[in-house]
Amino acid sequence: MNEMLAKKASDFAGEKQHSGVAPLPGGGLILLSLPSILHVLPTHCLAVAVSFFSFHLVTQMNHLGQSGLLSATSVQKTTSNYCFAKPNELTIVVNVIGNVTRPGRYEISKSIDLVNLIALAGGATVDGTLSEIKITRLLEAEGRITRGEFEVDLDEIAKVKPQDLVLSPGDVVQIGYSSWTTWRDVFTVLVSAAVIVTAVSYVAIARQ
Repeated sequence: MNEMLAKKASDFAGEKQHSGVAPLPGGGLILLSLPSILHVLPTHCLAVAVSFFSFHLVTQMNHLGQSGLLSATSVQKTTSNYCFAKPNELTIVVNVIGNVTRPGRYEISKSIDLVNLIALAGGATVDGTLSEIKITRLLEAEGRITRGEFEVDLDEIAKVKPQDLVLSPGDVVQIGYSSWTTWRDVFTVLVSAAVIVTAVSYVAIARQ
């Protein structure tokens, strides 16, 4: 492989557009730029590189879709069950989903509030934020069952009303997604897409 690369570098040594490839004593090479790399490497190597970045791009887009940025709704399945209550203690069952360390179905003492529930669930993940906690609750009014939603910002807990921290049976507590993480993922997708476009362009040029 080194001999082949050295031969190609020698062939292109006099061309300005390939000045990024410099031969070393003993047949080695210094690859100084992406265009030089893409021109010297065989086409099948370029295809592997493009495939890698394509896979990375799809992975990032799937991650964004799961976060709710690319999809209308974000639903995280919970398969774990937890119980935090003493024997013969009055309990309620709630669900914790989203960007939390231990999502799942929680049977807890009725005295446990929202703050303690999130602590039992391990807190928010590195991608999560406590500033956007959405609680979905079943409400009964005039003999009808309706669904209500409200948000709680635990980063500003001093401003939270005490009644908003009280949990009810059947509550679904969803930990939000950090906006910084969202934009970081978007930037990663854009960079990956740009690399793919650049690689494909140089593949086309190399084949001419």
